Amino acid sequence: MKCVICQQRKGKRECALYDGDGICGLCCASIRMPDKCGECPKFKKAENYQKERAMGGKHNTVIMRIDDEVEEEIDRALGQLEEKRNAVKAENKIRELYSENPDLFCTQYAMGVVHIVKEQMDEAISYLRQAADSNPFAAEPHFNLSSCYQAKLQIVNAIRSLWSAQELVERDDPLRRTIDNSLQEYADIIKKNDGIDLETYVKGSTAFEQGVENMENKRWRQAIIDFKESLGHKPQTYQAYGNIGLCRAKLGEKAQAMEMLEKALEIDPSYELAQWNLKAVKEMEDGVSIPDMKMINYGEECYRERNRGKDKPRKLSFFKE
Repeated sequence: MKCVICQQRKGKRECALYDGDGICGLCCASIRMPDKCGECPKFKKAENYQKERAMGGKHNTVIMRIDDEVEEEIDRALGQLEEKRNAVKAENKIRELYSENPDLFCTQYAMGVVHIVKEQMDEAISYLRQAADSNPFAAEPHFNLSSCYQAKLQIVNAIRSLWSAQELVERDDPLRRTIDNSLQEYADIIKKNDGIDLETYVKGSTAFEQGVENMENKRWRQAIIDFKESLGHKPQTYQAYGNIGLCRAKLGEKAQAMEMLEKALEIDPSYELAQWNLKAVKEMEDGVSIPDMKMINYGEECYRERNRGKDKPRKLSFFKE
């Protein structure tokens, strides 16, 4: 359907000023009036953007190039991907449009969708991050980033992406309901498994991951601080006790290492890494750092593997104006 004003570009935006008929993005921007467009979502986003600029907000340097013709082609190609019609042709078209217009939000986003469909999550994340940076008002990149992170078992990043998407969507938007439902699913699973709320889980998991990073860099005492912080949020995280035990062993603190490993086994007697490491610690000499080959680090990847299958995959949300 052509824009009712210019009769040239596609009229993708329903305009109340024209009894709900479609107008293009350029005409929309040219006719906006505060007294008549105040309730329009597009007008609200534009107003918020101008306020951010005036106040020196985080988006004050954002400049977006818009090409309605490219957006129209992207919409058509994404529709083919979604309906699994001419998928190869659609992918080739998206790649061509991105090659010609790598700075456009719509092409960046579409490339992210292409890689999600192909289950190439690292590549998808790269393009979706580009899209999120290009258009700080779009929720869809963040929502689909959550799908990518969930597939990679990076649950904390998935939750954070959903929070970012939630902030950008009006309450009556269908995508907002999908986002809210996804967050509620995570909240229910985490409450059932860990007995804590979503925010507490994120804080505890973040501290755990920081601890693993410090262990990998042999910053044993800082890692202990991180794992203790994690336990403050998630007291039953036996992996944190196990890793504190490992850090203590690397510092030559035999008694404290044994205490932490035994604590981990109290919570989960089947925790094999703690069983192995406890045997190794019993043989170490107090005050002497245990050799690396004697201990096993319960790292981030193993931590994620333990939780594999607990979360449902997220449905894709395709970019459509």
